[in-house]
Amino acid sequence: MDEAGSFPGGITSSASSTRIAIVGAGPAGCLLALALLDAARARHRQLSVSVFGAAMGLRDPRPIVADTDAVLRLGAAGLTVPAPQGAELRRIRCHVGRISFESKVPLFVLPRAELVGGMRATAMARGARMMPRHVDEITLAGDGRWTLRSMGASERADRVVLACGTGAPIAANLPAHTPPPLWRGCAADLELDPDLVVGLGGELHWIAGTRGLPDLQVVPYGRRAYVVGIGVDVSAERMALALCRASRDGPLRGGYRLRGIERVLLPAGCTSPGVPAIGGALGGAPGWTLLSAAASQAQALATAVVEDGTGTMLKACRTEARRLDRLVRAPRMRSPVGEFGPRIVKRALAKAGTAAGTSAAGHPVAAAVSAAADPRPAGGSLSLAVRWRAFLCLLVASILVLASVLSRKRRAVARPAARVVYVVDDDPDHASLVAGFLESRRIAHRTFGDGLEAVAAAARERPVAVLIDLGLPWLDGRQIGRILERISGATVLLATALPSPLARPRGADRYEILTKPLDLERLEDRLRECLPRATADPEHRRRSG
Repeated sequence: MDEAGSFPGGITSSASSTRIAIVGAGPAGCLLALALLDAARARHRQLSVSVFGAAMGLRDPRPIVADTDAVLRLGAAGLTVPAPQGAELRRIRCHVGRISFESKVPLFVLPRAELVGGMRATAMARGARMMPRHVDEITLAGDGRWTLRSMGASERADRVVLACGTGAPIAANLPAHTPPPLWRGCAADLELDPDLVVGLGGELHWIAGTRGLPDLQVVPYGRRAYVVGIGVDVSAERMALALCRASRDGPLRGGYRLRGIERVLLPAGCTSPGVPAIGGALGGAPGWTLLSAAASQAQALATAVVEDGTGTMLKACRTEARRLDRLVRAPRMRSPVGEFGPRIVKRALAKAGTAAGTSAAGHPVAAAVSAAADPRPAGGSLSLAVRWRAFLCLLVASILVLASVLSRKRRAVARPAARVVYVVDDDPDHASLVAGFLESRRIAHRTFGDGLEAVAAAARERPVAVLIDLGLPWLDGRQIGRILERISGATVLLATALPSPLARPRGADRYEILTKPLDLERLEDRLRECLPRATADPEHRRRSG
């Protein structure tokens, strides 16, 4: 290794062929393979490129969000860009409490399987070797070449480039290589009702989290939406609470069904590369769209290879990591609010700047508050007029924030509990049995197959009681009951087929547990006790009268 941290063995002549192994066959790895082969062909160099992991990733349900620059770069690389899923997203809208900001950035939601499949086919047509095996171990030999061990076989390469995405275990075992720091987020796949599709309005929504809840990035495409909960460690329960709040007070007002929920790893900084890396393996910020950045990184690495040899790949990668790190850590505003305004305005401004990725100048009130945040002219002192203008701007912002909080509490108090019972059970036979019994007793009810769908509905109509199966997918009945009780005040009844004492898990002491098969007469008596409370609500009686 030389002083710059690179290894010898660059491209010396057209007669010698340098072998480069790319670990990861996702969008970043395919873009790098295409850029390397195109650059080598343009300069009459010989280059052998192997891409490992080509049998993985085509069933990944996550959509790819690309801006105009990324689409143009894909076209310049000779790729056929697949038709977007759903309509074009015309702008990014950030929601901070009751205030929203927008940034007009056209975005396209591309199908991952179709895009990655086209990339791999194009790379193979240009001479890349697509290896279906995944890499188990990477070691550096004494001659400066790398050995990749994959499913019992081994292969030698002059250079190794990591394109394995975020959190791959292989990146943590390389010498002198530090992977980027990670956040453990949570992602949900939603199926939207037609009214919610119209309500989202063809926009990518970023909902700033409050009270310990994660930020939500909502990417709608067609009749579906991919929602990412962004935070240091987002549990499924926190994700459900954030979806519930977005259903009640945010842009997710409408019906939706949960298709799946999973934990995801998000880059929260940049790597200290010991080997070249690209895409998520190099780093980024949570919620960023990495396709355009990966395309520019691939072009930079390819140029370094064909101009100066593969020994400069690591140097070019470190330069790109420093540039990316500056972007990740760049302040969104010139200075904090300082001595002006209460803490709630400062937090709202910080959330708005961080979530939108730009200044909050798109909103008139936000523009005034942002101007008041740093009113000191360069090299001068604060004049009385500037101080007075800053005070008025922040006073107006404080009044708006306080009014939104009070109106939210007033709506929560004024909304009566609906005389409806929720039945949440993933067993359709048992749910239909209970629903038929409630129908015969003329008790209004609704059935749900999963808990988050019930949470979304309860945020709008406040049921008077809920009967929840304890063994639900995604979140168990105890967690769903706690969420529903918090947002609607409903009486929670848990149903389980487990015998005692297993029928009462830890944390379920506060709820009444009914053992399956249910005693339907006892269930009716408990529900009849809850229904008069909804009728006796004074606000409900006033509206009924």
